[in-house]
Amino acid sequence: MAAARALLAGLVEGGLRHLVLAPGSRNAPLVYAAVESEARGELTLTVRTDERVAGFLALGWSVGVGQAVQDGSGVFRLDDADPPLGLSPRETSVFGSAASSAGLMAGVATTSGTAVANLHPAVVEAAESRRALIVISADRPAELHQVGANQTTDQRGLFGAAPVWYQTLPAGLDDQAARAAGLAAAQAAAGKLSGVPGPAHINIQFREPLVPSDWPDQMIRARRAEAAPRTRLREAALTPPTIRRPGPPDGSSGQFLPVVLEHGRLTLVLAGFGAGPAAAALAEAAGWPLIAEPVSGSWGGPNAVPAGRLVADVIGHRVERLVIFGRPVLSRPITRLISDPRIESIVVHPGGGAWFDLGPRSGLVVGSVAVAAVGAADCGPGLTAGDGKPLADQPGGPVEQAWLNDWLALGSDLCRHLVSQPFPNGPAVAWLAVRAALPQGWPDLAGSTGRGGADRTGGGPAGMIAGRVGGGLVVGSSSAIRDLDLVPPPTRPNQAVAALRGAAGIDGTISFATGLHLANAEEGPTRVLLGDLALAHDSGALLLPTLERKANLQVIALVDGGGGIFESLEPSGPGLEPAFERFFTTPVTIDLEHLAAAYGASYYRTSSAEELRATLDSPPPGISLVEVRLARWQRQAGELQAVELSRQNPQFHSMFAGIDEDSPRTMLFDGSARLNGRRTP
Repeated sequence: MAAARALLAGLVEGGLRHLVLAPGSRNAPLVYAAVESEARGELTLTVRTDERVAGFLALGWSVGVGQAVQDGSGVFRLDDADPPLGLSPRETSVFGSAASSAGLMAGVATTSGTAVANLHPAVVEAAESRRALIVISADRPAELHQVGANQTTDQRGLFGAAPVWYQTLPAGLDDQAARAAGLAAAQAAAGKLSGVPGPAHINIQFREPLVPSDWPDQMIRARRAEAAPRTRLREAALTPPTIRRPGPPDGSSGQFLPVVLEHGRLTLVLAGFGAGPAAAALAEAAGWPLIAEPVSGSWGGPNAVPAGRLVADVIGHRVERLVIFGRPVLSRPITRLISDPRIESIVVHPGGGAWFDLGPRSGLVVGSVAVAAVGAADCGPGLTAGDGKPLADQPGGPVEQAWLNDWLALGSDLCRHLVSQPFPNGPAVAWLAVRAALPQGWPDLAGSTGRGGADRTGGGPAGMIAGRVGGGLVVGSSSAIRDLDLVPPPTRPNQAVAALRGAAGIDGTISFATGLHLANAEEGPTRVLLGDLALAHDSGALLLPTLERKANLQVIALVDGGGGIFESLEPSGPGLEPAFERFFTTPVTIDLEHLAAAYGASYYRTSSAEELRATLDSPPPGISLVEVRLARWQRQAGELQAVELSRQNPQFHSMFAGIDEDSPRTMLFDGSARLNGRRTP
């Protein structure tokens, strides 16, 4: 927070007078600092949910206030003689003949990842038109780069040669240096350093915690108590990861032997984006529970834990060893497990690029693994067991079998409660959408919103569900994919669910689904499940040139008024309410019926499970838009209710026993603290 405040102070000193904010998590320190600056009358603020819009709005504001530009003679002049709306009398007095020295301008601030990339068009325009523009991009700290951290990309020099000034400010920068950087950026944008105005880019890294401890009224979130010791553990001088790749058995075959994992430790297999089928194969071979993200390639099978992230919050403290495939960064409970210094972590990384390393004990990075009980069976393509038996037939010991059963039983109970809650709710919509896109290979879930579960589930094929029935399912980032993460996994692992999880941005989802559909020459429709803000970000993808090949897309929009993901993140904490609605959830109202009509798409609005099922079963040709309205609080309240119902089940009493109700590790109590007394159902 201190660096964010100092940076903005320097920018204000240099002439920044208006800031456009786009909602995000990593840029939260900038948001709080900007709110304080607005309260002091130093800045005016505007909020936009689309970073492309935010960038051009900031640029237009700079032009509107008569920002000095340089003409061909090298003499600064003003575009407008009258002072614009929002300037103080002090600023008006210098706006005329001294405007070139005043250098009044606007800026835009975003979170990390693709949010920053969406500013590029505005940055290019500012450079080519020689207009001042301040671009502030929040970034992860250096230790989270090149280790597979979520929503982390290399933002250094992202805009190429367009900015007239650029600097990355490291996390923990002292106040004086941050303020100096802000002043230098503003001066460069105004053309005071090079003689040419233009965009200046500040890339500032922030470590957690991202919310202030002294704003407002010295309110301190309960979770902050655990943040400091975890940070110290992460920064401690731990043994760095080492690559262990045993050589070929004969020195010439070029095939590496897998690292053999012994039984006897309570092991959990994690599969994130990019894992492929190897994680599911290992879990089944060893008899270990598997938490697989929907787009991991290992989502499904007999060992896949339903609602895995909720189960991890209850019994994850018993885990002794993690075997990690891909980048499992979708949920906080899982990243907390990975960061736990008590747990041994083994990262399976076949090669190519940086490996995933968020845990303090990821001391073993291997190319492949095998389970001692099945000999040297390499968990990868062409998998076979040493004794010739299918890997799924290899038994685990009684302790490991009980361990697996605990995870599966609690997960199944949680899933049943989640998808059977009053409609509409996020997991129930996701459950119907994914089964419409992929009709076969789902478990029979008694009490779900399905047709008794029997006629649309079925046993599924014996192997990988690799093909598509219709066009598959593309899921938007943010809340939509987390809703899908809570539905029962398919009976066998599948690779027919896709999402943009490289940088985990919400932009481009419909465009991506269109390309996927057209590239695969699908006849049936491709379903797209996304939130209203993700739809707004990429609504232009609904416009198809009349001479181009048409795509069959059924877009299911979860409409919660914007920013529902923040209900489960730190800015929703007690004492932070004044900034929560305007700057994080950013409530919006989108008339999807008129939007669909403008682009020539069919439109449906459903208010019951039966209506949604009927609509999904009979999609019209071309592009159709299906609106399902949710309340933002329903997601977290539904999770809390499901956990509470499972806790009341005598079968699971022992699992919940001993959980500290004040521990932030537990979603049940951490979430209820956020909901109670602020936003009620």
